[in-house]
Amino acid sequence: MNHAERKVYFENPNKENWDHSQIKRFWVLIWKYHVNANNFIFHGYVFPKSLHGSFHDISMYTGRDYDKFKTLFSNARFVDCEFLDDISFTNIHFEGDTKFRNVVFRKGFEISKCDLGNLEFNRAEFEGGLLAYRLNGLCLNIYHSNIGVRNELYINTISECHLKKLDIQYSTFNHELSIYDNYTSDGCLFSLTKFNGSLTMLDNQAEGGTQFIKTVFDSNHSTIIELNQGENPEFLSFHNTELNNSVTLKNIDFEQLMLNKTAINGAKFRNYRNVSTRPILNGELNEMLSPPELSEVYRELKISFENDKNWDLASKTFRSEMKMKRKSIFNKKMTIKERLIAAIEYSFYVIYEGLSGYNQSAVRPLSILLGTIVAGVAYLYFLEGNSLNDSMQLSFSASFPYLIKVPDVLHYDVWWVKLIQTLLSSILIAFFIIALRKKFKQ
Repeated sequence: MNHAERKVYFENPNKENWDHSQIKRFWVLIWKYHVNANNFIFHGYVFPKSLHGSFHDISMYTGRDYDKFKTLFSNARFVDCEFLDDISFTNIHFEGDTKFRNVVFRKGFEISKCDLGNLEFNRAEFEGGLLAYRLNGLCLNIYHSNIGVRNELYINTISECHLKKLDIQYSTFNHELSIYDNYTSDGCLFSLTKFNGSLTMLDNQAEGGTQFIKTVFDSNHSTIIELNQGENPEFLSFHNTELNNSVTLKNIDFEQLMLNKTAINGAKFRNYRNVSTRPILNGELNEMLSPPELSEVYRELKISFENDKNWDLASKTFRSEMKMKRKSIFNKKMTIKERLIAAIEYSFYVIYEGLSGYNQSAVRPLSILLGTIVAGVAYLYFLEGNSLNDSMQLSFSASFPYLIKVPDVLHYDVWWVKLIQTLLSSILIAFFIIALRKKFKQ
């Protein structure tokens, strides 16, 4: 390892013996001959404004005696350093693990058109914001960092990168962050990250999915997460995260959406896919969440859709909520008595779904009601031998006992058949009225 341990060499270039120092020799090689720095450690140095802080096209240099060098930084370390001016890394090949630890960038930081190994920023202060674009390679990792500290308006950008993974943890973005046109083979991870400004994610392709774990979105600034509209839906996961009313999710496939211990307080969904009869979340599809947990998630989704006046999706989500509640009945150990009570409750859910579709459609109870009347007419005509006219009168009277009266001479030969038809018709009429009222109320 090469070590640079004396801060004074960068602060005062005119100091005695500076020409013979290791730092002097290194800096001359970097700036005059464009060579690489293998396993070099910058420890406790201040990079003054006179250096302009720009590393540009160094990996492209093929000058005499130095064309064997293809890499600027190989396993380089910047520890406890401070950059006083704008710093830019452009057209550089980072080989191995390059780490910035406890580093302060007083002004802007830009890294662009570089090839990366594992580039890590740990406990870094980006006072002037972060700009990263057209990066290729393995991983861009940002841990325990603070981005955009000043009060001025900065737009932090990560764009047009082709990486294995984008990993941001324990960090804070104090101003707007735009992430767009990126490809990550192993996906993106935001863990314990706080966004104090807007977050915009557009046209990204994350084959390994995008995960937000214990992430905080500022309710006063918009968050837009728009997934790629390709043939293969992208996986999107939220864990221990609140989706407040500032969050908008676009092009979501519910089968690829994981919501685990996540509060949904007004989030908006746009251009969602794969919803025919009801949305099915990834946690249900892969049985990663229990029915009681799924029931709660679907309930919060339904409320969010209702607040957004998306009545169609709200009614479909209510079906998912009811299905999970029904599955939750036998989701625990019970005594024989409890199982009997649970079986009765379960049967109510089955009847509720079968007769009314959980009161989300007025067509189903009306259709079954008409079918019940027709069945009554057929029974009375073929099995009890009544005339077609008498059979119709009796069947309608059994279905609407308070509206239609028939002569006493006309009656059902089997009393319980009429009772079943009357009870069933009364239930169907109630379901029809409730569903119709809900439809007009919307």
